[in-house]
Amino acid sequence: MAGFTGAHKGRDPSPKVDDDPAERIADMDLEGVDVNLTLPSGWFGTWTLSDDVGLETSMYAAYHRWMEDYCGAFPDRIGGVVLCTARNVGASVEEIERWG
Repeated sequence: MAGFTGAHKGRDPSPKVDDDPAERIADMDLEGVDVNLTLPSGWFGTWTLSDDVGLETSMYAAYHRWMEDYCGAFPDRIGGVVLCTARNVGASVEEIERWG
């Protein structure tokens, strides 16, 4: 967050936190953070711009699999949210039941 200086502990966060959950945990430990709810960036809304509902549904499913891989080593410390399309309710219910 630009300009945030609240709990800075003398070093910048690792640039690897988006790719390596262990790096995120190390930063959390340094900052005194117990649990992190990892939210997606603005990319997720781009799939709603396509007429291809199957593509949108597949991208959300792929995101959920990635989040499972990313959070899996530290399930008590890192979590995410389930993202779903409103344009395929049946598939969205399946995703919620699978991941939620």
